[in-house]
Amino acid sequence: MGKLALKNWSSREIVKFLKKNGFLEIKKRKRSTGDHCCLFDEKTKAYTEIDMGHRSFSAREMLAISKQSGVKREEWVK
Repeated sequence: MGKLALKNWSSREIVKFLKKNGFLEIKKRKRSTGDHCCLFDEKTKAYTEIDMGHRSFSAREMLAISKQSGVKREEWVK
């Protein structure tokens, strides 16, 4: 159920979830290029980039994003 539950999140849903879990958006001109959104958690020093051009992310991509963020998988599945 873990991998399947992480399937088909939109980029906006991911950014909203990460911001709810303590991530802040880094200014685009400093780190990201194009349509990527850079998010950083000052407490855990976790950094991840989200491609805002994606309609939905596969289970493999979601697993990579969840590992980069450091947010427990159980939180993503809720």
